Amino acid sequence: MWLQSQISALTGAIPATKWKKFCFAAILVLVIFGYIGPWVIHHGKTTQVTIECLGAKVAQLEEQYGPSGVTVLHATRSPERPKVLAVTGNGYIELIVDHVKPNNLYLRGDSWTSDAPYRPLLRTKIEGYSDQRATIINYKKGFIEHIQCYYVEDSCVQVKVTTLAHRTREAILYQEVEVDNTASVPVTLLVTRNGPNNWKGSATSNEIFEVNGKSIEYVISTGKFPAPYVRDTQGQHYVALVIAATGFDKRVEVAPGTKYSKTIIAIARFSEPVLDFHADTDVIASLTDKTEEELFSLLHLDYRDILDEHVSVWSKSMWNSKLLVEPLLSAEENLDSPYLTTELVTATFYYMMTSVKAPLLVPGLSIQQKKELVSALQRPQSCFNGQPTFDNPELWMQLTKSQELHDLISHWMHTLYKHGCSSLLSAGVTGVTQAMLLSVFSAQFTDKELSFHADPAHIKGKFLFENILYNSSFLQINVDPSGPAENQKVTLHVSHYQNRDDMVRPLYACGSGCLQALQLTEQDQKLDLKWTEPQTPFLYLSHDRKHLEYLQKIIHIKKLRWLDEVPVNSSGQDHLGFRVPVIVWIVLVSLIICFHVILVKMIWNEYCRDRDGSSSKQKSSKFNMKP
Repeated sequence: MWLQSQISALTGAIPATKWKKFCFAAILVLVIFGYIGPWVIHHGKTTQVTIECLGAKVAQLEEQYGPSGVTVLHATRSPERPKVLAVTGNGYIELIVDHVKPNNLYLRGDSWTSDAPYRPLLRTKIEGYSDQRATIINYKKGFIEHIQCYYVEDSCVQVKVTTLAHRTREAILYQEVEVDNTASVPVTLLVTRNGPNNWKGSATSNEIFEVNGKSIEYVISTGKFPAPYVRDTQGQHYVALVIAATGFDKRVEVAPGTKYSKTIIAIARFSEPVLDFHADTDVIASLTDKTEEELFSLLHLDYRDILDEHVSVWSKSMWNSKLLVEPLLSAEENLDSPYLTTELVTATFYYMMTSVKAPLLVPGLSIQQKKELVSALQRPQSCFNGQPTFDNPELWMQLTKSQELHDLISHWMHTLYKHGCSSLLSAGVTGVTQAMLLSVFSAQFTDKELSFHADPAHIKGKFLFENILYNSSFLQINVDPSGPAENQKVTLHVSHYQNRDDMVRPLYACGSGCLQALQLTEQDQKLDLKWTEPQTPFLYLSHDRKHLEYLQKIIHIKKLRWLDEVPVNSSGQDHLGFRVPVIVWIVLVSLIICFHVILVKMIWNEYCRDRDGSSSKQKSSKFNMKP
């Protein structure tokens, strides 16, 4: 009764018009919450489920491959991990895979790189649902995977797009769309592709091939675009470009509990820069015929075989030589000192692999051509005769833009070329990888030896080199400066192979000062990692044992120390030049101050003091005059 009376009193105190407005607003709020509340709850659950679904896939891949195998780019990626660019290429074509902001296709000529006015990347979406996505750079297999997870009827529906530039078929851009519908309802897949992008004067047409009784539709685009960096008084130069790509359904319904897969092949052929009137006639016609012929031959093959061929080359041949790095805690704590990680190093090697051709891996190579390339690998001239690259941050950059990628590649190629690695670079991606490995610790070849010139005191991490090529031997070198002095060793592992025409030659090694030469075998041989004053190489390798024994006599060192015995900044004293003692600077500053004091005093005496004296004399003479 009391509550009823209180409510009556309260409602009676409120005017009728305001009471009606209040009731209307309350009902409106309840209706809105009635509709929005369930949506908010469902949306939160959807987001959580898709994040868990994607997270499980990401964790599985990272556990399977590790930081040297894959890099996963997603919203929850730690900001402390390096920024990596998802790119696929083969030294002829290149594509930065970004499904949010599609990029143009990049073309690599003999001495130029340019983006083409064409966007070949496929974009996918399940109609009516929101997703959680991740991009996976698979270094081992040489392709990019884009995974989207959707929450549909208490199930996780996954869409995956695999993109790659084929390693041995230089003009092929391969894309595969896969949908795994585990839901109890059908889903609709939407697929789009931009195609020509601001390509002035281009022509696009739909054509059909008859292959094994089936009609296969493809789209061919032809045209030209201004050539980069070409200036000629004869006229404007252009690059002729022809791209043919198989067609696809833009809208596909995937039944519940089923999987859908579609492969799209694109062929891109282009010319070197030519004059305008040539680009309009002969060149484009020739490229069109070649492109259509190549596409027609591919349509007779199993697409899975094309993918397996690419993966086999990357997994078995491309990563024969590599570098693994584990930074020390002391290096990580010093933020002013850049440090390497296996993920950043692997990404950098991957960038270079995707930007350089691989002539040794191309099928159909003649025996003579193969011999010439192998000879270039086995005669590396004086590579690498520069400063070690492991502590040069400009060569191990975190990337977010295409221009940064191209600048990094150019910087690496110029660095290797200018420091005696031209012979290795001529062997393609295999030689580039070898040159990069040599450059890390400034390993230099001479007529009879391979010596590592880096300063051991500056090595702030664990480095594992796998398969450095030295004639017919593959070297494995493990540098581990962590732990107590007695454990600071350089561990070598050498494997030998024998060709029909080659004989296995013994290989010897010695450490700092070359005090004792050891014959290397397939078993680990341990050498002391020490520091010398003045600085000398910390590792020598040679097939000639007498040469190493002779080196011991001609290497002049004052001190040989463990790394923990190296005085602070001692390793850099040889590079500081002549150092003036502090007392000299004190005397010099004192002399400068005294000189200026004397100079000021002289000026005062000359102008100020004499003027005062003369005026006083004039006054005294005036008063002393007689009338």
